Amino acid sequence: MLNVYICAPLSGDLKKNLQNAIAFAKYALKECGAAPVVPHFYAQVLNDDDPKERQLAMDADLSLLFLCDEVWVFGNAYSQGMKEEIKRALIYKKTIKNFGAKKVRKILRKYGGNYD
Repeated sequence: MLNVYICAPLSGDLKKNLQNAIAFAKYALKECGAAPVVPHFYAQVLNDDDPKERQLAMDADLSLLFLCDEVWVFGNAYSQGMKEEIKRALIYKKTIKNFGAKKVRKILRKYGGNYD
């Protein structure tokens, strides 16, 4: 099974972005047969507004990214965290698959996310 790293916004509207990450994970599992690695989980155990805890989460995220086969980038607007993840994916020579706004809207409609 392909291990895919879910690269999508987290900061900002935390509730919406967590809901969307769940939708992206469902898509990866149910439609693609891939095992999603969802770094957004760390927002449930660390405070994203605390710079030290956010950095701890990013460090953990990037160690998980190293273990994945591909990085799946959802959306056309990249947060600062996403930019760091994409940069690291390039360093690690990971395959990067981009999902544009049209595909993201379709996934979110099907799996209960929120696109505005």
